[in-house]
Amino acid sequence: MPTLRFTGVVRKGMGRFGIEIMLPGRDQISASIREWPEVLQPGTLNVRISASGFPEDFLKAFGEADVRKLDSRRFAPEAELQWNEIAGNTLPPEPAKPDRGNAQVWRAVLHNLETGEEKQCWVLRRIGSGLWQDLELVAAEKLRDSLRLVDGTPVEIEMDGAWSQ
Repeated sequence: MPTLRFTGVVRKGMGRFGIEIMLPGRDQISASIREWPEVLQPGTLNVRISASGFPEDFLKAFGEADVRKLDSRRFAPEAELQWNEIAGNTLPPEPAKPDRGNAQVWRAVLHNLETGEEKQCWVLRRIGSGLWQDLELVAAEKLRDSLRLVDGTPVEIEMDGAWSQ
């Protein structure tokens, strides 16, 4: 399975979504997601990816360092949750953008580059989100606590997916 490796730093989230999001657990989702927890921690962990932190394969495929390119589904997620499955989702569909707000989910591993510790998590990208430098991560546990992360901690994200045409 292809893996993209991003490097960046932990940062405070932008806006209310990262604080108020409530994702459904394994028994409440419409899609099958490997090892998806029964209960997820509320909110997301934001990681700011600098231009030099984007993988070469990503830059080759998309031509620029912009996480919004993931909305194209060229690096296919493991699953996609419908916008209304996510409590607190602030991106409803629009007539011209019927998949706006749907959440793409990629299985991932987050590495704290200072301590070497790592945890399984998922990258969550809502289609149409304005975030272009930040990846948002979700997990069954609070990643800031379990990996001893503070704003500015350098991390690596290994994100599994599949290249499509």
